[in-house]
Amino acid sequence: MDTIRANRVRTASLRGNRIEQLSADQIPDAIETLDLSANRVQHIAPATFAAKTSLRSLDLNDNRLTQLTEESLIADGVHSIDASLRGNPLRCSCELHWIKKPEVVKRKVNIVGMSETLCTHPVTGKVISLDKVDSKDLLCEYSQVCEPDCVCCQFGNCDCKAVCPSGCACFRDALFDTNVVRCENLTDVDMKAFSPSSVPISATHVYLSGLSIPILRSHSFLGRPRLEQLHINASGIRGIQPKAFNTLPKLKLLDLSDNAIVRLSGDEFHKTSAVSHLFLNGNRLRTIERGLTEKLPSLTTVRGSLST
Repeated sequence: MDTIRANRVRTASLRGNRIEQLSADQIPDAIETLDLSANRVQHIAPATFAAKTSLRSLDLNDNRLTQLTEESLIADGVHSIDASLRGNPLRCSCELHWIKKPEVVKRKVNIVGMSETLCTHPVTGKVISLDKVDSKDLLCEYSQVCEPDCVCCQFGNCDCKAVCPSGCACFRDALFDTNVVRCENLTDVDMKAFSPSSVPISATHVYLSGLSIPILRSHSFLGRPRLEQLHINASGIRGIQPKAFNTLPKLKLLDLSDNAIVRLSGDEFHKTSAVSHLFLNGNRLRTIERGLTEKLPSLTTVRGSLST
């Protein structure tokens, strides 16, 4: 009898309790309005609301959710769910990618108060409202990942497989369009194993800082067709060999600040003509040869000055 009565419940307020997890068997199928605000919910199982076809309003404000998958929230009803998520410590994770799908937002779930619902960027730590977050900012950390339809994933050398270098932090978006690699202040052991060539081929944004790279050798960054930004800072670079930056057709920003570079001739670049921003602050530059602008015809911004 209790089960029968529970299954007929249409409105429930469980605000201010200590609920930590949600699953389908905890919630009546006939529920229309459910208030779970101010609890401790940190996990919602897949298909929790799938059979709650009458659900119209779901209040999850002020809980402990850090991530929320599409499968855990979507219901099979005709009407969309008005869901409130304010006050949760959400991460800007690739698992939130579904909120950028127009067909989901319009027909399945309406996130109430998106401008007041915030997530924290996993790389920069920046707090972004869901109405302004870009798909490229919704990132998941990985140690090794293969792109969909990758046919060589089981092999060592595979361009569609990304392996994060030891000691680094790597992130990718849901569609594999963005791939961020961050290597900072590596331990001696990790530094011995590290080389620029170990950065995944599919990387789009690379941040190297506090490393020990006195010479950037030829072909250090060779044939990375998606690389858009490359930052190598405070890593003791004294010299850069010819063609160190080789065949990087999408590279637009190169940041070499806070090193010990003395000279740039232009020979360091080969088939890397899209660079528009070059940052050289904090170096010991004495010579920048004319060949640099010839190799970088798109250059519009240069920061840094010659040492006297």
